[in-house]
Amino acid sequence: MDFHVALAGIGLAVAVGGIEPFLRGSVSLTAFVAGVVALAVAVFAAVRAYRLVTE
Repeated sequence: MDFHVALAGIGLAVAVGGIEPFLRGSVSLTAFVAGVVALAVAVFAAVRAYRLVTE
């Protein structure tokens, strides 16, 4: 479970780093897509960690 929590944290950090500058108009579309993918990974890891805790 610790792996999933760490993965969720790292994914959220990468997602913020890719999505936030795009919203201000100062980064490429590639960074935005990488941020969205990282956000998806972070959400998946967080849901998996939650399911492991609540079993």
